Amino acid sequence: MALAGKNDKAGKKGNIEEIEEMGKAAEGTGVPEKPKDAKKSWFLADVPVYLIILILILGLVGGYAMSLLLQPQAPTTPIGPGDEEKTIKVELVYSDDCGFCRKSNTILDVFDAKQIPYKVEEVEASSPKGLQLISDFGINSVPTALVSEKALEFYSTEKRAMDESFVLKDGKYIVPELNLDQDSLYAKMYLDTSACNDSNKVVVELFDDPYSELGIVETKTINGELAGLEGKIDLRYNYIEWNVNSLADDFPFRLESLPAKYLRCAAGLGKFAEYNDALKGAYCNIIGVEPEATQEELDTCNLSKHYGNGFTDAELKNVATWAGMDANTAAACAPLSEEAYGETAARGLEFKITRIPTAVVACKYNVPVDMIKDAACNADSSLC
Repeated sequence: MALAGKNDKAGKKGNIEEIEEMGKAAEGTGVPEKPKDAKKSWFLADVPVYLIILILILGLVGGYAMSLLLQPQAPTTPIGPGDEEKTIKVELVYSDDCGFCRKSNTILDVFDAKQIPYKVEEVEASSPKGLQLISDFGINSVPTALVSEKALEFYSTEKRAMDESFVLKDGKYIVPELNLDQDSLYAKMYLDTSACNDSNKVVVELFDDPYSELGIVETKTINGELAGLEGKIDLRYNYIEWNVNSLADDFPFRLESLPAKYLRCAAGLGKFAEYNDALKGAYCNIIGVEPEATQEELDTCNLSKHYGNGFTDAELKNVATWAGMDANTAAACAPLSEEAYGETAARGLEFKITRIPTAVVACKYNVPVDMIKDAACNADSSLC
């Protein structure tokens, strides 16, 4: 059930040129000069530019998908024997090592919505052809669709969108699973897991915004998935301020990001589920005793008196006490520095995070939060 929230912050995003300019700056070519007539960002001025880049890039992905899906449908004629040239050929690279991953790609959902005919050849990643395609096209996650350019010549609008959004190599667009469907989140698997060799436990990275409406609704799901795993896994909380959350657009970023400090600390102390539950309970409680909140209260959090009002540091210390944490220990946790935000942005870009809340498990599986336990068990069977 969706919450009644505020206006989409995405409306304040910059244009393509500004994003490209910031992208060049992030690559080390200098800090871009902000146009004099540019609107004030919903970030404060001291928020690192690379975090802004991350949100803008992710917003564009969703914007591209929605523009394709919402355009009027042209009347279609059934494809006859002589019209095979209008059928788009797709090679779908998938892996049997990810049993909870869909053997599909949301670009195919886009084609379905647009009534564009296509034919799919499924290729398992570890097969000889799969290994060759991975090498030839630089595929680093599955499922990935290789979409033939040839038949797209008959669909000018979609071809233009594909040209602007995906890499074209040897006559094929390389389309990783970017979760273009805004109403669903599908699992994907990364092929290079070397970045997670810094821990002797399964690393679970949770990407979320504590004030995001989806994150609020999914609170008990997240906590249930972590039940029995905390202490056995290396849980890391990665904060990303999302383009839609329950706070006003002009709410100070310093205060907006404050709960992330406690959530990150709680994760390190093995108390994340308890703190997350107490935090959302305090935020969404309508009847009964704080900080307890039922799923119904989480679903209708916008009816709570606290909804839309961010927490102060003192209130967050109280939440720590409710969660069974030592308030002074929690308060002494290092605040989220610019360096920490930069690390989160880099991780989000590296994993191509397009939705929150979401989790990356063992640097191998990017999953919706209701699959955290499945992915952790797949990475290490001794956990289950």
